[in-house]
Amino acid sequence: MLKFAFSSVADLSIEEMRVALVGYLLSRQRSQQFIAHVEDLGEADHATSKAQDTLALLKKFAIGQDQLFYQSERLGRYQQFALRLMEQDKAFACICETEDAAHCCHDNSCLRDQKQISQRIKTEKLPFALCIKAPETAIFFTDMVQGRISTDPSEMSAFTLLKTDGTPTREFASACDDLLSGVTLVVHSEKYPDTLSRQTYIKQSLGYTANTEYLQLPALLSKREACGSIKALLEEGLLPDAILNHLLSLGIRTPDLRFTLPEALAWFDLDKLSRDPVAFDKKRLYQLNREHLEAMDPLSLSRIFGFADADIGALLKLYLPEAQTINALEKRIKAIFAPKPCTGEASAEMRRIAAVVQTAPMLDTFEAFTQHIVTQSGTERERLSKPLRYLMTGTQSGPELQAIYATIKPYITEIARCTP
Repeated sequence: MLKFAFSSVADLSIEEMRVALVGYLLSRQRSQQFIAHVEDLGEADHATSKAQDTLALLKKFAIGQDQLFYQSERLGRYQQFALRLMEQDKAFACICETEDAAHCCHDNSCLRDQKQISQRIKTEKLPFALCIKAPETAIFFTDMVQGRISTDPSEMSAFTLLKTDGTPTREFASACDDLLSGVTLVVHSEKYPDTLSRQTYIKQSLGYTANTEYLQLPALLSKREACGSIKALLEEGLLPDAILNHLLSLGIRTPDLRFTLPEALAWFDLDKLSRDPVAFDKKRLYQLNREHLEAMDPLSLSRIFGFADADIGALLKLYLPEAQTINALEKRIKAIFAPKPCTGEASAEMRRIAAVVQTAPMLDTFEAFTQHIVTQSGTERERLSKPLRYLMTGTQSGPELQAIYATIKPYITEIARCTP
């Protein structure tokens, strides 16, 4: 079992998506289940809808979970595990007053006075946290990058399992989730040796004998970029395939510069993954996005913008050298199909040309089309280019008009029109 855990209140970050992609590939290569764990303990009611947004986002990247768990649904199980440890004399009640009630005392004063504390809890109705005793022997866990990591017992003091309100700490809930789901591999983006050591100790204390491996991915050099959200990248007009292409290329040599998730499944090799930090390159991501848009068949490309016409897809591809995202292409296509504000010194000339276009027959070639306009409007051919480009595209620059006309001639009366 391979676990991917995410917050129910925060947007999925770039680094978290990278973790999800690598974890998903490994789960499929190893024929293991990919389990999604939603960390929603103590969160507001809107957390569920936020978690659904994240799951929908993962689906956009072709990542589907085999099992889905919400930690809020397991609150009773966490409490049972904590009480079991207390009954086995592996945990103790703590009533220390600290700035954060989630932290138990580290000097073991509560542990030494458990009889007195138990009595006070009953008679004074005191809130209490539940803490696990410090380990007596070294704690080991395996990271697939760092190897075997050991924590000496002197480096780990008692720590909290249940807070005073009865909710588990993140470490305790995560350790219990591994036990309940049979998790054997967790992919993570940063090194948390203390946290992982404590989770390992919790599972050992609960009698969980299965080995849980951890995979630390090479860090992204720019933490600011890494913390950016996947949602924001999609809102910029970047394709999921381009994003995953870039994220899976970080720190590994790929057989092809452009690929999809199913293709990556065939060649992804953990042994070839760099152990050094890697750079998230926004410029390269935009280049990949253009390459993925270029590789799309014209009909599919047109459907992104509400059309079902291969000619419109071909039109959009003409703009790819200058427009690398969906947003940029949408701006171009809207300008083309919008009525043009024919104003200024050439307004009369543009309106004459537009009037001729409205009544023109369907003309197969751009040469025939321009000749018809010259003949019917009286506009000199040398003066035709600028007003015609504006009427056809809404701008004064862009691809060759001949190439544009070949893709939009069925729509020309809708396109080449002035605003009232």
